[in-house]
Amino acid sequence: MKRRRSKFSLIDKYVPIEVWEQVMWRLPSKTLCRLRCVNREWRSIIDNPSFVLKHYEVYKNHPKKSFLFCEEQIDIRGYKLFFLRHDKSLKKYYEIMKSNHNILYWSSNFFVANCRGLVLIREFNNGLKLWNPSIRKALSIEQCSLNYTKRNYYVLGYAKSSNDFKVICFNWSGFKKRENVFSFGVYSICESIWVEKTSSIVYPEIGDDFSRPSHYTVAFYSEGWCYWTTRTHIIAFDFDNECFSIMDWPDIEDGMVKFLVKSEERLGAFGISHATTRMWVLDEDTRIWHVQFSINLDNLVTDFFKEEELRSRMTLYYPKSGELVMYKNSRLIRYNIKTSQMVADLTSASIHYVDHHVETIMFGTGLEGQNLVHFPASTEDG
Repeated sequence: MKRRRSKFSLIDKYVPIEVWEQVMWRLPSKTLCRLRCVNREWRSIIDNPSFVLKHYEVYKNHPKKSFLFCEEQIDIRGYKLFFLRHDKSLKKYYEIMKSNHNILYWSSNFFVANCRGLVLIREFNNGLKLWNPSIRKALSIEQCSLNYTKRNYYVLGYAKSSNDFKVICFNWSGFKKRENVFSFGVYSICESIWVEKTSSIVYPEIGDDFSRPSHYTVAFYSEGWCYWTTRTHIIAFDFDNECFSIMDWPDIEDGMVKFLVKSEERLGAFGISHATTRMWVLDEDTRIWHVQFSINLDNLVTDFFKEEELRSRMTLYYPKSGELVMYKNSRLIRYNIKTSQMVADLTSASIHYVDHHVETIMFGTGLEGQNLVHFPASTEDG
């Protein structure tokens, strides 16, 4: 008896595989996880690393498909995580935050880093989880056993050359002592192992005026690099070459308050004074700062921007609306650069962190030998 072909096989026969790929690039991650179960052809498409990268690029460049990632500290028990559309008003943010929608809460973990749709979670027992919130799957990572102190600093990043996510572990004390060789640990997601590395550091010739980041200084991830700000310089880590370096701020005039901003996936530097607002963007290939815009305005809220505070916090910039999104005194705030106005202020939440988040299908299937778990197992109402 002749076997009857399924309707999906018939569709595949008349629709080119390239068309299916272009359709699937635009589908949400949860939908793609379901489509993996339809047939082997679709599974092979979705599991292909090049498809995962293309899906991320499509979502990254689509403003309505990206989110504002918020972390709210509840009390000593733990934190809430929110994934919100960044084009909504802050009033709408608060309405969503009061509901159970888009809330992920647990009492024994806290957020560490966010990179290309994946979130690094550190548990209070010092364990780590690399988590894809879009499909709620996580990969458990053993803690770094290298000879560091309890105040280890963990950062998540992506190495383009090897198509590999990496976690680095280190302590800022080496920079405090201005050691020429800095030791740190690197965990490769593909190889599933911690390896100790060293990096030569060339310090600027400014005597004792060189400052190091504090343990609470936020890391800015941008196109394969992580950045931390100090009063005098910017410390950078290259995930491809696995090395630290120290770079200069752009040519910011005296009297300007300066801080880094994250413009989607690009790194920017923002300077503001009573008379001028200026924005620089870093060219990732040449490592040179370029002025993106300069506006002469009477900035009435300059005193709001405290450089020392902003160095330890994430600030986002959305070019289309010309707005900065930040948090200050546990409040989520938007500042319109063109009008020098605070356009909104959320006072009823204890915001601990904000970042730009893009959906990804990464971890739709694990690598060989990796055990993915559903995380969190349940969602509570905070």
